[in-house]
Amino acid sequence: MIDDALAAIEAIGEPVFGFGHSMGGASLLGAEARQPGVLKVAWVFEPIVTPPEWGESGGENPMSAAAR
Repeated sequence: MIDDALAAIEAIGEPVFGFGHSMGGASLLGAEARQPGVLKVAWVFEPIVTPPEWGESGGENPMSAAAR
């Protein structure tokens, strides 16, 4: 999804204003993290962003456990 966001931004011409909800917001944050400066500003609502201490994929996700 981050690759898709970056491709869209490149097609539009950077930097752009970004708006995203949930995975869309997280994708915009990832795009900016990967290529700083591609966004002028980002409005993200409920982006799914996990703390670094949870690791990339290991262990139980506390958000999933709480939802169950």
